[in-house]
Amino acid sequence: MNSVHLIGRLGKDPKVFGNVTKFTIATGEGEYTNWVPITVFGKLAALCGEYLAKGRLVAIEAMVRQESYTTKDGEKRYDTVVVANRVSFLDGSNQQPAEEPAHN
Repeated sequence: MNSVHLIGRLGKDPKVFGNVTKFTIATGEGEYTNWVPITVFGKLAALCGEYLAKGRLVAIEAMVRQESYTTKDGEKRYDTVVVANRVSFLDGSNQQPAEEPAHN
């Protein structure tokens, strides 16, 4: 099973690219903070782009995906991507969960 659950606050306002929204959440305890980049697709991306903002607390249910690409210099690089299929807004006036079918 490929599933990850995270709770954190947005570090910046989300960036919307058509039907894709990207944002980073801060997770961790005490002095140690992880900055986790999140990618959302489709209708859920539109909701996130409209209702999320810097500082907003969210719960994420997602899958982890490994992507590869080739640089201009011909080097093969790999990225680990967290793709959300459910985003719950935990503070503010819009607290209902939003979800989208998982993308493979």
